[in-house]
Amino acid sequence: MAPPHNDADAAGNAADPMEVDDDSMAMLRELAVRGGLTAARIRGFARREQEEEVTTGDLADLGQMICEKVLNTDQQIFARQREAELDATRRRTEMAADPDHSDEHNELYNELYPLESCVPADNRHMGKQISTLAATLREKRRAGGLKMDSAPDWVRTRQELDETF
Repeated sequence: MAPPHNDADAAGNAADPMEVDDDSMAMLRELAVRGGLTAARIRGFARREQEEEVTTGDLADLGQMICEKVLNTDQQIFARQREAELDATRRRTEMAADPDHSDEHNELYNELYPLESCVPADNRHMGKQISTLAATLREKRRAGGLKMDSAPDWVRTRQELDETF
């Protein structure tokens, strides 16, 4: 009876035995323990029945499969993973920052709807008051705005607003 396909391959490769150092054996042993690699799983990979022996060809196929599918690095996958990590880091940084867009919104709103244009044409006195008020508030904004960081700032801001209005 002719040997199975795997035995023939293993016999052909037997001329070049590979030296296995102790570190490799320790790593493979640890891989088997941590990965849950059992004889039943190896038989399942080799499509052998429970009572059948696993051949050296089966083990060679398994070793080759591990080398090709697991250990050989796929540069595209690693590049995508790195890109995803960088993107996730950027998003986390953006989410952690608490940007204050209120000034941008107010400036845009004031540019689109200036207070001077909101006054009816027949009421010039009210127009002058609003224009003066808008100029005063713009001047306060250029000077640093109305600070409200501490209690004295609140009092000072209240006094400025009372004087303005």
